[in-house]
Amino acid sequence: MIYFVIIIILFFFTICKEFPECRSINYVLFIISTFILVLFAGFRGNIYPDYLNYADIYKESIVTSRNNTDIELGYFYFNKVLNYLGFGFQWVVFLMAAITIGIKAYFFKKYSPNYIFSLLLFYCSVYFLYDFIVIRQAFALSIFFVAFFLPEKFSNQKS
Repeated sequence: MIYFVIIIILFFFTICKEFPECRSINYVLFIISTFILVLFAGFRGNIYPDYLNYADIYKESIVTSRNNTDIELGYFYFNKVLNYLGFGFQWVVFLMAAITIGIKAYFFKKYSPNYIFSLLLFYCSVYFLYDFIVIRQAFALSIFFVAFFLPEKFSNQKS
């Protein structure tokens, strides 16, 4: 049921953004939409098939000092640092969701005339595949999105 409620909320925000009276709350609509998607992906439970694999990676990062498997080095140490700081596995999932969805939402806001509609399309297409199941690939996709707006940010600076 929550899946449909989120679609309805995003659809309502999409329509609202098109009215001139709602232009003043564009930033609020963006924050609420992103927040809903981050919470939904970040606090999900054991969703098959990869959740247990990521939990095993987290457990492995606790007991080993180096990465002896085919896990990406950055992701392995991300787990290790969060464990060292006292955060549990659910924080790994939440922070990955916050980072990846936040970057994608920023990309949509920057390059889409109706970014909430872009978030709605994202939610209806790849959100469940990438941000729920293959979170490392979701991070790679976010890095790809950063490649679009990061060079523009540096090229505008004066030397």
